[in-house]
Amino acid sequence: AYGIAQVCRRVPAALDGTAAGPLVARLRAVLCASRAAGEEGRALYENCLSALGALVLFEGAPFGHLPEVGDRPALLETFVRSLPLHEDEAEAQVCHDAFCAMVDAGAIDPSACADEIVRLIGDALASETDGEELLTPAGRAGCVRMLRAVLAGGADGVVARRALGGLPPAHREAIHVAVGAPLVTP
Repeated sequence: AYGIAQVCRRVPAALDGTAAGPLVARLRAVLCASRAAGEEGRALYENCLSALGALVLFEGAPFGHLPEVGDRPALLETFVRSLPLHEDEAEAQVCHDAFCAMVDAGAIDPSACADEIVRLIGDALASETDGEELLTPAGRAGCVRMLRAVLAGGADGVVARRALGGLPPAHREAIHVAVGAPLVTP
């Protein structure tokens, strides 16, 4: 899976469109099997997710426009729910930057997945205090921009209270520091 993602990013023209359906189906099968393996399969799961993103979801994805790839919205939902990635910081940064780009391009509606956005960004920001570098400077800036927009949405801070309510205290604190403003907490 890791090699597929690298080929896709570096030489996408080398990928044959006729292989799109079987390749994406196989990666989805490995994705499901590695998720079922729990922590032992986490690195493989994240590599498959990155490969599927590079092949189908990210800007310039060589198979993104092909009907053979199957249910793209379901894959996008799985991708968002699986973030942030932790196992390989370089892959995590690529995927988190691509996530920000998809939101900026309108491929992901932040108001439709506000809770997921706050959860994944809170996790990624809190990981910085543990020494993980899951976000590039541009990705971090994009995440802070998204947070501000999401947390400002809704009447009387309802969206913010709901989104922040289930987060661990360290994630809320990381968001508070990143956003640089007091948060409406539950």
